[in-house]
Amino acid sequence: MRNTLPIRNDFAETSLVNVFFKVFCMGLVKQPPPCVRFAAAFSSSREALGRIWGRLQEVWGPIARLGIPFDFVESEYYLATMCPLTHDATANAAKKAAANVASNTAFGAAGEMPNSSVGSRLGGRGLFKQLAIFESFYDPACLADDKLQSNLWEEQWGQEWLNQGLFSQTPLSQTPLSKGFDISEGTKGDNPDRTIQRPINIDPGYISMTKLVLASTKNREHRLYLRDGIYAEVTLAFRDQRWQPMGWTYADYQRDDVLEFLTQGRQWFTKQVASHRHRAELAPMHDKPADNNAGPNPINGA
Repeated sequence: MRNTLPIRNDFAETSLVNVFFKVFCMGLVKQPPPCVRFAAAFSSSREALGRIWGRLQEVWGPIARLGIPFDFVESEYYLATMCPLTHDATANAAKKAAANVASNTAFGAAGEMPNSSVGSRLGGRGLFKQLAIFESFYDPACLADDKLQSNLWEEQWGQEWLNQGLFSQTPLSQTPLSKGFDISEGTKGDNPDRTIQRPINIDPGYISMTKLVLASTKNREHRLYLRDGIYAEVTLAFRDQRWQPMGWTYADYQRDDVLEFLTQGRQWFTKQVASHRHRAELAPMHDKPADNNAGPNPINGA
């Protein structure tokens, strides 16, 4: 006999169909994967780098991994805007570097390194860059906030240290010892920052298991807009058990020492994530009410 039972029109709205639709037909909104804050800073002063990290830790928390300062020679783009050390500060830095070499130590009390080729070429007036990975887990939604804040710090701290006589107002590109450097690249209309003289530069970002993301104020075809003039860029991707550059990755992030620092940082981060997940799995056991008939607690041995 033909089935003549009516079919309800609202069948598609039943809980079973909704669950099927959500599971098989649409993506579920999830929390982002674990991340930690990353920052890069550069300046003509190693002393300024030390000051930057000290102040950033006051706001962003402890640094878990701090890289060795290196000569930022991959680009001369910033020589037109970055301020050099004053003559006195340069002389003091050279004395400390010489003392470090004489004592066969890589670092002095202030965490300084001896001048290398570019530092010598510019008489101690080259740019030095340093990378840091912070200890606490990080919400990537805060990246625009971090970039806006770091821009303010560049202005405030830079002016403070200019007033203290650590830096000269003359940009590196106009110092006699910078003769021979070509700074023409990128100077024609696409970089309003080149009119700003600054002693320090801070680039915030974050690291996840799969990528290094940096914030930028400059719009490019591969950067995604966040808000308030801030963009995000995937600078490196972790594939096949190693960090790999993108087509747009700057040369300083393709250096072997930088990639090694990031590899070691990711190894540390992996352990932190595993430890955090382990503690999260154990937490419900701590929260259970005590059972007087139970045996020893496997967590605390009580």
